[in-house]
Amino acid sequence: QPAQSPGQWNDFEIRVQNQTYTVLLNGAQATQFVNPHAGRGLASTAKAPAYVGLQTYPGRRVQFRNIRIK
Repeated sequence: QPAQSPGQWNDFEIRVQNQTYTVLLNGAQATQFVNPHAGRGLASTAKAPAYVGLQTYPGRRVQFRNIRIK
């Protein structure tokens, strides 16, 4: 299913199992990626903080809501 029309919300989900990342857009698989860097994607620690990056489009307004991390 393609992206919703402007002004409507899309459902964007990232599933991670081991080092395989699957991205779903409105319930349909958009892409799948196997991470080649074993250290990437590990949980944060005081000595190695991590972050969650969200998609952006320079020069365009982007909004997010109901973000959940399980």
